[in-house]
Amino acid sequence: MSATLVAQSTTSLRGVVTDAKGAVLTGASVTIYDSQTGFSRTATSGADGVYQFLQIPPATYSVTVASRGFANIKRENLTLLVSSPATLNFTMQVQGTSEKVEVTSEAPVVNTQDASIGNAFTERQLIRLPSEGRDPVSILSLQPGVTFIGSDKQIDQYNDSRGGSVSGARSDQTNITLDGLDDNEQLYSFAFQGALRATLDSIVEEARKPPS
Repeated sequence: MSATLVAQSTTSLRGVVTDAKGAVLTGASVTIYDSQTGFSRTATSGADGVYQFLQIPPATYSVTVASRGFANIKRENLTLLVSSPATLNFTMQVQGTSEKVEVTSEAPVVNTQDASIGNAFTERQLIRLPSEGRDPVSILSLQPGVTFIGSDKQIDQYNDSRGGSVSGARSDQTNITLDGLDDNEQLYSFAFQGALRATLDSIVEEARKPPS
């Protein structure tokens, strides 16, 4: 089991491009664009119709799909979260005179690429949720299966609980990473206590992802 604190990390997006009959489209151009930073990247669907973007910054993107003979598709406000692989498939329609398909609302993008479970917090949630001492790690206590006792000096944290646990595991089986680096207090292995203090202002998102 693990408790993970992620800051300024990366994410990924993949999917399949097909035509209206379900046949895969090869060579379709898929472009993602972040209007806030100007970040843009383009990928091309392969022989199996699959496109993918690896190691991209978490952000809210617009996605445009173009293929010769088909109407362009544009998906706005696609939010990709830290360390949460997303899958988004596209179905292209045969182009008529001059048309473009814009998708403004759609089912939430879910992680179908691995068996990890967890929940990601947006920057707005991190700021608005109550947290003692503005410590984002304490927000882990709001997740199902997480027990957080706290850091009161009167509590004997040297017992097995040592502050809390994830899914009933010992606290020393939790793990905190910051920017992909180990950030655990090694001396006593207190749960949810990093060696390096991270403030709410320095965190993009926080996610708890116990491995399957």
